[in-house]
Amino acid sequence: MKRIISILTIICFWQGLFAQITSVGELFVDRESGKLPHREIYGFFLSNKNFDNNKKYGFGKFFIDSPAKTELLLPFGDKEGVYAGAAVDGIYYACTYFNRAGGPPAPGYFISYDMNTGKRKNIGKWTEDNNYSLRLQDMTFDYSTRTLYGLMFEGGRSMVKKIDVKTGKMTEVCTLEHTAGTLAADKDGTLYALSVNSTLYKIDKATGSMSIVVNTDLGGLLHNQTMEFDHTDGMLYWAAATSSIDNAKEAHLIRVDVKNAGKQGKSILEDIGVIGSRASVQAMYIPFALGGEAAPRAPKKLSIKADESGQKMAVVSWTNPDSTFGGEKLSAINTVTIIRDDKEVAKLTGVGVGQKMTWQDTGLPEDREYKYIVYASNDSGDGQTASASRFIGFDAPAEVPNIKLDIADGCSSVKISWDRPTAGLNGGVLSNDAITYKIVRSDNSTVAENLTATDFTDNKIDNLGRYWYTVFATNKYGYSETLSPSAVLGKALLPPLVQDFSDENVFWSQWNAVDNNKDNYSWMFNVGMSSQIFGDYSQGAEYIINPTFTPDYVKGNADEWLITPPILFEAGKNCKITIRARSLKEEKILITKGKANVVDKQQIIKEILIPPGKSDGESIPFRDYEVDFPIETGVMCIGINLVSPVPQDRYSCLQISSLKIEQPVNTSADEPLQERVGYKKEGQLLTVQGDFIAAYLYSKTGALLVSTRDRQIDMGNLPMDVYVLVIDTDRGKKSYKLHK
Repeated sequence: MKRIISILTIICFWQGLFAQITSVGELFVDRESGKLPHREIYGFFLSNKNFDNNKKYGFGKFFIDSPAKTELLLPFGDKEGVYAGAAVDGIYYACTYFNRAGGPPAPGYFISYDMNTGKRKNIGKWTEDNNYSLRLQDMTFDYSTRTLYGLMFEGGRSMVKKIDVKTGKMTEVCTLEHTAGTLAADKDGTLYALSVNSTLYKIDKATGSMSIVVNTDLGGLLHNQTMEFDHTDGMLYWAAATSSIDNAKEAHLIRVDVKNAGKQGKSILEDIGVIGSRASVQAMYIPFALGGEAAPRAPKKLSIKADESGQKMAVVSWTNPDSTFGGEKLSAINTVTIIRDDKEVAKLTGVGVGQKMTWQDTGLPEDREYKYIVYASNDSGDGQTASASRFIGFDAPAEVPNIKLDIADGCSSVKISWDRPTAGLNGGVLSNDAITYKIVRSDNSTVAENLTATDFTDNKIDNLGRYWYTVFATNKYGYSETLSPSAVLGKALLPPLVQDFSDENVFWSQWNAVDNNKDNYSWMFNVGMSSQIFGDYSQGAEYIINPTFTPDYVKGNADEWLITPPILFEAGKNCKITIRARSLKEEKILITKGKANVVDKQQIIKEILIPPGKSDGESIPFRDYEVDFPIETGVMCIGINLVSPVPQDRYSCLQISSLKIEQPVNTSADEPLQERVGYKKEGQLLTVQGDFIAAYLYSKTGALLVSTRDRQIDMGNLPMDVYVLVIDTDRGKKSYKLHK
């Protein structure tokens, strides 16, 4: 569901910003039978009903002459998707994102994916974690300069940027004259882009100016898509999803004959057919042979063997091709070329078709990863390349496995634990040298250094917030970094506590929203989707079942949690929780309490049934549902657990607009008047009444604003908001919620 929402957001963006062309011109050629090459196209599928009825997604492939038949190669999960990507010599580079409940996708990693081994590597971050405005549209690789380019959109403009394949760092090349949605480089390094109204342009990289190649008249691009050149024959392929092709319900493979664009009487567009079923495709890559169809196919079974003792040498092995790139029998091979890290290191002659070969590379300069490219050549030219990479020599420790956080009762401390790495970070040899560990908290505090043990307890957390930890494992050859899960930790808040979901940053820094049945479908926040159901808009937490966008695999009972931050409760008072909610059908909620803000430490207190809402003529109003129960003295966390079954008709909606947790003041009628405490507010002046020791004024997030023994507090400089007044007396503390 989260993955689908992000796509819908992009669709709405394009639809709102650009007019759509609905007519299709006479640019299309009628395809002649047998004229399409039987070549593979790779890409990232954000959706495809061919992959277990849309339950799976990730990198996959299909053939140019049969795009409807698709195959999944590297599945993705954990709410992660790919904005854009491109491949070079069998290695994909891509920029990922992570879907967030109720918010825009969060930037993920710049990754590599080795198509030969299936190995994925997180190289680094492609932008700051909180930069939600920068969107990647497409990526392409220029083989003439060996440069990776990305097409970005931010602040109302499209930009082309260079991307460093070793780090993911981006450098702006130019701002484009027109807003664009796709990007591709031809064999000579010329960049092409499709505008959002499907006009194909050639780009001047020096200035960003764009010259029209052809107006396809295929309407507006309705979400992220991709195009790529086949460098074997120079044809451009586009996975099109536009307003005039099935209204973007299906992605069509469009072939563009760029060489003949503008020539009289030439139809240069060809609709080959539907890709998969209800597919959304990014990051196309088409393997090629520069020498054309008659050049050799790629060498087979290319492998790099490292020395197991850590010496700096490698043995490269492969089998020479026995067919041409076009699939015909190969008659002869003139040479085999070996390239290491973009530098030719050997050109072998006297080689045979189908021959098994090895070549030893000795005296490598340092312990690191080396990339080898091998290709055969004949009279037609250079053939398809094969590539493989391997770390040679001694290596840094791999990321620590099995990293866990064990939150202590009260949430004021946490134990971080992990296992010792047993392999090299990059697949190299892990030496017997000692491994030490450093732990850095997400507020950039180094909480431990030079550890040899594989656990540590952090009990010096002053401020309440969401924290995570990076564990650095280090030896003499380098280090690895492993990120822990996150947890809300720190000093407990005082009741009353009100959560109205108006500030998402406060919510995410203090509360836990848990998808406990792990079906990748849970609460959404402030998205407004329930407004059409209830008749008006309100902020809040929503759980919606709808056959239009709720995935089919969401079945059975919900198990969705909202868990409060730690709260310090007083002795001798009950806890009262008020849930303001409305629902389309009956919903079942469990109220729980526990000594930490994790599900496995929560205990059920009471069950609440929220009945179907009744309209007041204009909308379905909210109602308050209250639970009053005894609470232990000390720090506790309160849970709200939705456990309703998914209805058979797959229509339901629960919206919670606010949650309030308080300890009502129990004032005895025979208590002497002078010992009763309270407050009076006149204008901006707050006056504490009765006998008291001290008074404290807190923000609704728990930040201490005023600490005083004086009777009066001036609130004139404070903004309009909700505040908590705590009055300390010799009989205990009393808390009050204030509005300004």
